[in-house]
Amino acid sequence: MIFSRYLYREIITTALALLLIIVLIYLSQRFIQFLAEAGTGQLPLEFVFKLLALKLLWVFVILIPLTFFLAILMSLGRLYSENEIIAMFACGLGTPFLVQKIQHLAIAIAIIVGVLSFILAPWSEAKQEQLRQEIKQQSDISLLTAGRFQSFNQGRGVFYIEHFDKTNASMKNVFVSLERDGKNIVISADRAYLKTEEQTNAKYIVLFDGFRYDVKHGSVEMTETKFSQHAVLIYIEPQPLPNAFKSQNNVDLWNSNQKGAMAELQMRFSAPLSILLLAPLAVLMSHTTPRQGRYSKILIALLIYFIYVNVLEISQKWLERDILPVWLGVWWVHGVLGIGVLTTFLKREKC
Repeated sequence: MIFSRYLYREIITTALALLLIIVLIYLSQRFIQFLAEAGTGQLPLEFVFKLLALKLLWVFVILIPLTFFLAILMSLGRLYSENEIIAMFACGLGTPFLVQKIQHLAIAIAIIVGVLSFILAPWSEAKQEQLRQEIKQQSDISLLTAGRFQSFNQGRGVFYIEHFDKTNASMKNVFVSLERDGKNIVISADRAYLKTEEQTNAKYIVLFDGFRYDVKHGSVEMTETKFSQHAVLIYIEPQPLPNAFKSQNNVDLWNSNQKGAMAELQMRFSAPLSILLLAPLAVLMSHTTPRQGRYSKILIALLIYFIYVNVLEISQKWLERDILPVWLGVWWVHGVLGIGVLTTFLKREKC
């Protein structure tokens, strides 16, 4: 049908334009953040664009429902303001027809979001974990820079390397300053290398042929010690986060008895389901008069969307903490929205 193709073209064009704008804003913010981390030596430059691309897959799961919701609202709002919808109603095509046609498009978009939510987003999270491991492995060499002071131990220590040979990971003329056990400790050594403990992944600088100076706080007394070999702890591997379900595949989540796995699985279902609920809501909200303007309900739509998404996230946390049963989980949020959409539709039909 000509009207259907025209309507779909309007919605898809608007949605793509909105998605492009929001993605560019997100990428610029993330890129600046990653560059700052690279500048401080926390992230090698070669990983910046890889992480941006992988994080974008997760962002699409959130942004596509939002942009599709707003695109329907804006497109229909324009058609109302230009009386094109009024002409359609005069031909006997009412709100049920409009909801049906847009719901067909919503099903196609929901399938795309479902692929992202169930397959591509978990894959990207697993790839990000692999990249983080590679960054940790390369941090022994690539994050060390000669001629620059580098902090460790949450800023309570600093070390300086005059010469650094990346081929054999050896350092020359090393200076270390730190606070430990109520003392200021200053260490200088002719040479050193970085050592990683296999069991804990803790990192040490092992220094050779140097001097250590200990000064107690509030005292002028200093202890000088000459050593042939001395190790200084500069990094302790943080404990893994308890929630590692984002990177797991759907079968493992389904077979798991943990509440966190069920919460993650329900949130993956929520992404495509939200499109099927938001699409008819946008149709019902799009009704405007010429005086209202085509964008009069954008702020209300954004408010509804963010309340909906935040309540979903709260319900996910409640499910993880065993406050909500699995059968209720996040489904009650979709149920409330669905009842609201159905009620609004029935009221509109009675008018």
